[in-house]
Amino acid sequence: MNWKSYIISCLVLLVSCNTTKTLTKTKIETNSSSTGSSDFIRKVQLTQPSFTTANMSKVNIALKLEDKEMNVSASCKIQRDSVIYLSIQPFLGIELFKAEIMPDSVRVFDKMNGRFFVSSYDIFLEKLGIKLDFKSFQAMLTNQLFTIDKKGLSSASYSPSMGQQQIEIQNNSLKQITTISDSFNILKVLLKDERNHNQFSINYEAFTSINGVNFPKEINLMAKNDNKTASCKLLIEKVEFNLPIHFIPTNTQRFTRADINKLLQSY
Repeated sequence: MNWKSYIISCLVLLVSCNTTKTLTKTKIETNSSSTGSSDFIRKVQLTQPSFTTANMSKVNIALKLEDKEMNVSASCKIQRDSVIYLSIQPFLGIELFKAEIMPDSVRVFDKMNGRFFVSSYDIFLEKLGIKLDFKSFQAMLTNQLFTIDKKGLSSASYSPSMGQQQIEIQNNSLKQITTISDSFNILKVLLKDERNHNQFSINYEAFTSINGVNFPKEINLMAKNDNKTASCKLLIEKVEFNLPIHFIPTNTQRFTRADINKLLQSY
Protein backbone atom coordinates (compact mmCIF):
# COMPACT_ATOMS: atom_id res chain seq x y z
CA MET A 1 0.00 0.00 0.00
CA ASN A 2 1.48 3.37 -1.01
CA TRP A 3 1.33 6.66 0.90
CA LYS A 4 -1.71 7.88 -1.02
CA SER A 5 -3.62 4.77 0.03
CA TYR A 6 -2.60 5.40 3.64
CA ILE A 7 -4.01 8.90 3.55
CA ILE A 8 -7.29 7.73 2.05
CA SER A 9 -7.37 5.05 4.76
CA CYS A 10 -7.13 7.86 7.34
CA LEU A 11 -10.24 9.45 5.89
CA VAL A 12 -12.07 6.14 5.65
CA LEU A 13 -11.25 5.16 9.24
CA LEU A 14 -12.16 8.57 10.64
CA VAL A 15 -15.34 8.99 8.64
CA SER A 16 -16.63 5.43 8.73
CA CYS A 17 -15.57 4.39 12.25
CA ASN A 18 -15.60 0.68 11.39
CA THR A 19 -17.77 -0.89 14.09
CA THR A 20 -19.58 -3.10 11.53
CA LYS A 21 -22.91 -2.55 13.27
CA THR A 22 -25.49 0.10 14.15
CA LEU A 23 -24.96 3.53 15.65
CA THR A 24 -28.00 5.72 16.27
CA LYS A 25 -28.46 9.40 16.94
CA THR A 26 -26.69 11.01 19.85
CA LYS A 27 -29.68 12.35 21.74
CA ILE A 28 -29.32 11.22 25.34
CA GLU A 29 -32.38 10.36 27.38
CA THR A 30 -31.99 10.73 31.14
CA ASN A 31 -35.32 9.39 32.32
CA SER A 32 -33.77 6.53 34.28
CA SER A 33 -35.81 5.35 37.23
CA SER A 34 -32.78 5.89 39.44
CA THR A 35 -32.36 9.48 40.63
CA GLY A 36 -28.70 8.77 41.31
CA SER A 37 -28.15 7.56 37.74
CA SER A 38 -29.86 10.63 36.30
CA ASP A 39 -27.70 12.90 38.44
CA PHE A 40 -24.62 11.02 37.29
CA ILE A 41 -25.52 11.46 33.62
CA ARG A 42 -26.17 15.17 34.11
CA LYS A 43 -22.72 15.58 35.69
CA VAL A 44 -21.11 13.82 32.73
CA GLN A 45 -22.99 16.06 30.29
CA LEU A 46 -21.93 19.17 32.20
CA THR A 47 -18.29 18.03 32.14
CA GLN A 48 -18.11 17.07 28.46
CA PRO A 49 -16.82 19.72 26.03
CA SER A 50 -19.37 22.44 25.33
CA PHE A 51 -18.77 24.68 22.30
CA THR A 52 -20.31 26.08 19.13
CA THR A 53 -17.17 25.99 16.98
CA ALA A 54 -13.87 24.12 17.20
CA ASN A 55 -10.82 24.86 15.10
CA MET A 56 -8.20 22.10 15.42
CA SER A 57 -5.65 23.84 13.26
CA LYS A 58 -2.74 21.53 14.06
CA VAL A 59 -3.34 17.79 14.36
CA ASN A 60 -0.92 14.92 13.96
CA ILE A 61 -2.49 11.66 12.79
CA ALA A 62 -0.63 8.37 13.30
CA LEU A 63 -2.26 5.62 11.24
CA LYS A 64 -1.44 1.95 11.65
CA LEU A 65 -2.86 -0.80 9.45
CA GLU A 66 -1.54 -4.20 10.46
CA ASP A 67 2.27 -3.85 10.19
CA LYS A 68 2.18 -0.60 8.17
CA GLU A 69 2.48 2.83 9.80
CA MET A 70 2.31 6.42 8.62
CA ASN A 71 2.13 9.91 10.15
CA VAL A 72 0.43 12.85 8.47
CA SER A 73 -0.49 16.39 9.44
CA ALA A 74 -4.11 17.44 9.44
CA SER A 75 -6.60 20.05 10.54
CA CYS A 76 -10.26 19.83 11.50
CA LYS A 77 -12.92 22.54 11.70
CA ILE A 78 -16.31 21.98 13.31
CA GLN A 79 -19.50 24.03 13.35
CA ARG A 80 -21.48 22.11 15.91
CA ASP A 81 -24.42 20.14 14.49
CA SER A 82 -23.78 21.65 11.06
CA VAL A 83 -20.51 20.75 9.31
CA ILE A 84 -17.10 19.16 9.85
CA TYR A 85 -14.15 19.82 7.53
CA LEU A 86 -11.20 17.43 7.75
CA SER A 87 -8.05 18.31 5.81
CA ILE A 88 -5.04 16.02 5.26
CA GLN A 89 -1.74 17.81 4.56
CA PRO A 90 1.11 15.26 4.38
CA PHE A 91 3.75 17.57 2.92
CA LEU A 92 4.65 21.17 3.79
CA GLY A 93 1.08 22.11 4.66
CA ILE A 94 -0.18 21.37 1.13
CA GLU A 95 -3.75 20.04 1.25
CA LEU A 96 -4.02 16.87 -0.77
CA PHE A 97 -7.19 15.33 0.63
CA LYS A 98 -10.28 16.89 2.20
CA ALA A 99 -13.51 15.55 3.66
CA GLU A 100 -16.56 17.80 3.98
CA ILE A 101 -18.91 16.05 6.39
CA MET A 102 -22.46 17.38 6.59
CA PRO A 103 -25.67 16.09 8.18
CA ASP A 104 -26.99 14.69 4.90
CA SER A 105 -23.83 13.71 3.00
CA VAL A 106 -20.07 13.25 2.90
CA ARG A 107 -17.82 14.68 0.18
CA VAL A 108 -14.21 13.55 -0.19
CA PHE A 109 -11.78 15.42 -2.46
CA ASP A 110 -8.64 13.82 -3.88
CA LYS A 111 -6.88 17.00 -4.94
CA MET A 112 -3.79 15.31 -6.36
CA ASN A 113 -5.85 13.36 -8.89
CA GLY A 114 -8.58 15.97 -9.40
CA ARG A 115 -11.37 13.69 -8.19
CA PHE A 116 -14.21 14.04 -5.74
CA PHE A 117 -16.64 11.56 -4.23
CA VAL A 118 -20.12 12.17 -2.80
CA SER A 119 -22.08 9.81 -0.63
CA SER A 120 -24.99 9.64 1.76
CA TYR A 121 -24.45 7.81 5.03
CA ASP A 122 -26.16 4.77 3.49
CA ILE A 123 -22.85 3.82 1.88
CA PHE A 124 -21.45 2.86 5.28
CA LEU A 125 -24.40 0.62 6.05
CA GLU A 126 -24.11 -0.95 2.60
CA LYS A 127 -20.35 -1.48 2.61
CA LEU A 128 -19.44 -1.84 6.26
CA GLY A 129 -22.69 -2.77 7.98
CA ILE A 130 -22.78 0.56 9.80
CA LYS A 131 -25.77 2.83 10.29
CA LEU A 132 -23.87 6.03 10.97
CA ASP A 133 -25.14 9.57 11.18
CA PHE A 134 -23.50 12.97 11.46
CA LYS A 135 -24.16 13.48 15.15
CA SER A 136 -22.70 10.12 16.13
CA PHE A 137 -19.48 10.91 14.31
CA GLN A 138 -19.37 14.40 15.82
CA ALA A 139 -19.85 12.95 19.32
CA MET A 140 -17.00 10.48 18.93
CA LEU A 141 -14.65 13.12 17.58
CA THR A 142 -15.43 15.65 20.32
CA ASN A 143 -15.74 13.54 23.50
CA GLN A 144 -19.54 13.74 23.75
CA LEU A 145 -21.82 11.23 25.42
CA PHE A 146 -23.87 9.23 22.91
CA THR A 147 -25.80 5.97 22.83
CA ILE A 148 -26.31 3.12 20.37
CA ASP A 149 -29.82 2.40 21.60
CA LYS A 150 -32.95 4.28 20.54
CA LYS A 151 -34.21 4.13 24.12
CA GLY A 152 -31.25 6.22 25.22
CA LEU A 153 -29.83 5.71 28.68
CA SER A 154 -33.10 4.50 30.16
CA SER A 155 -31.97 0.96 29.27
CA ALA A 156 -28.42 1.40 30.57
CA SER A 157 -26.84 -0.37 33.51
CA TYR A 158 -24.26 1.30 35.73
CA SER A 159 -21.37 -0.23 37.62
CA PRO A 160 -18.23 1.02 39.41
CA SER A 161 -14.87 -0.21 38.13
CA MET A 162 -11.68 0.65 40.06
CA GLY A 163 -12.84 4.13 41.02
CA GLN A 164 -14.54 4.70 37.67
CA GLN A 165 -18.11 4.32 36.45
CA GLN A 166 -19.16 2.27 33.45
CA ILE A 167 -22.34 2.87 31.50
CA GLU A 168 -23.35 -0.27 29.62
CA ILE A 169 -25.99 -0.51 26.91
CA GLN A 170 -26.81 -3.51 24.76
CA ASN A 171 -29.19 -4.00 21.86
CA ASN A 172 -29.75 -7.00 19.62
CA SER A 173 -26.51 -6.54 17.73
CA LEU A 174 -24.06 -4.48 19.75
CA LYS A 175 -22.80 -3.76 23.26
CA GLN A 176 -21.58 -0.29 24.23
CA ILE A 177 -19.48 0.30 27.35
CA THR A 178 -18.65 3.91 28.22
CA THR A 179 -16.05 4.44 30.94
CA ILE A 180 -16.30 7.62 33.02
CA SER A 181 -13.61 8.96 35.35
CA ASP A 182 -14.24 9.97 38.94
CA SER A 183 -14.15 13.58 37.70
CA PHE A 184 -16.91 12.74 35.14
CA ASN A 185 -14.70 12.81 32.02
CA ILE A 186 -15.54 10.33 29.24
CA LEU A 187 -12.41 8.18 29.08
CA LYS A 188 -13.34 5.39 26.70
CA VAL A 189 -16.14 4.08 24.52
CA LEU A 190 -16.05 0.41 23.54
CA LEU A 191 -18.44 -1.00 20.93
CA LYS A 192 -18.49 -4.79 20.66
CA ASP A 193 -20.18 -7.13 18.22
CA GLU A 194 -19.37 -10.40 19.95
CA ARG A 195 -21.14 -12.61 17.42
CA ASN A 196 -18.92 -11.45 14.56
CA HIS A 197 -15.80 -10.81 16.69
CA ASN A 198 -15.70 -7.12 15.78
CA GLN A 199 -15.05 -4.18 18.05
CA PHE A 200 -14.32 -0.48 17.90
CA SER A 201 -12.89 1.61 20.71
CA ILE A 202 -12.24 5.30 21.32
CA ASN A 203 -9.89 6.39 24.10
CA TYR A 204 -9.54 9.98 25.29
CA GLU A 205 -6.45 11.25 27.12
CA ALA A 206 -4.60 14.43 28.13
CA PHE A 207 -7.63 16.51 29.15
CA THR A 208 -6.83 20.21 29.17
CA SER A 209 -8.89 23.33 29.78
CA ILE A 210 -8.76 25.41 26.59
CA ASN A 211 -10.65 28.71 26.63
CA GLY A 212 -12.81 27.25 29.37
CA VAL A 213 -13.54 24.06 27.41
CA ASN A 214 -12.43 20.75 28.94
CA PHE A 215 -11.07 18.79 25.97
CA PRO A 216 -8.86 15.71 25.39
CA LYS A 217 -5.79 16.53 23.28
CA GLU A 218 -5.24 12.87 22.43
CA ILE A 219 -7.87 10.66 20.80
CA ASN A 220 -7.15 7.02 19.94
CA LEU A 221 -9.41 5.02 17.65
CA MET A 222 -8.99 1.28 17.12
CA ALA A 223 -11.01 -1.14 14.98
CA LYS A 224 -10.69 -4.93 15.17
CA ASN A 225 -12.24 -7.38 12.76
CA ASP A 226 -11.31 -11.03 13.36
CA ASN A 227 -7.50 -10.98 13.22
CA LYS A 228 -7.19 -7.59 11.51
CA THR A 229 -6.53 -4.38 13.40
CA ALA A 230 -6.46 -0.73 12.35
CA SER A 231 -5.74 2.22 14.61
CA CYS A 232 -5.64 5.97 14.31
CA LYS A 233 -4.15 8.30 16.93
CA LEU A 234 -4.97 12.01 16.85
CA LEU A 235 -2.64 14.35 18.71
CA ILE A 236 -4.32 17.75 18.82
CA GLU A 237 -1.50 20.26 19.16
CA LYS A 238 -3.53 23.43 18.64
CA VAL A 239 -7.25 23.99 19.06
CA GLU A 240 -9.47 27.03 19.61
CA PHE A 241 -13.12 27.09 20.58
CA ASN A 242 -16.06 29.42 20.05
CA LEU A 243 -14.35 31.70 17.54
CA PRO A 244 -15.86 32.55 14.14
CA ILE A 245 -14.89 30.04 11.43
CA HIS A 246 -15.46 30.43 7.71
CA PHE A 247 -16.53 27.25 5.94
CA ILE A 248 -16.05 27.60 2.20
CA PRO A 249 -17.29 24.55 0.24
CA THR A 250 -14.82 23.24 -2.33
CA ASN A 251 -15.71 24.19 -5.90
CA THR A 252 -16.62 20.85 -7.49
CA GLN A 253 -16.25 22.26 -11.02
CA ARG A 254 -12.48 21.93 -10.63
CA PHE A 255 -12.82 18.18 -10.06
CA THR A 256 -14.16 15.10 -11.83
CA ARG A 257 -16.82 13.22 -9.94
CA ALA A 258 -15.91 9.56 -9.36
CA ASP A 259 -17.68 6.54 -7.94
CA ILE A 260 -17.45 6.37 -4.13
CA ASN A 261 -17.36 2.57 -4.37
CA LYS A 262 -13.96 2.76 -6.03
CA LEU A 263 -12.64 4.71 -3.07
CA LEU A 264 -13.92 2.22 -0.50
CA GLN A 265 -13.51 -1.11 -2.26
CA SER A 266 -9.91 -1.60 -1.13
CA TYR A 267 -10.50 -0.89 2.57
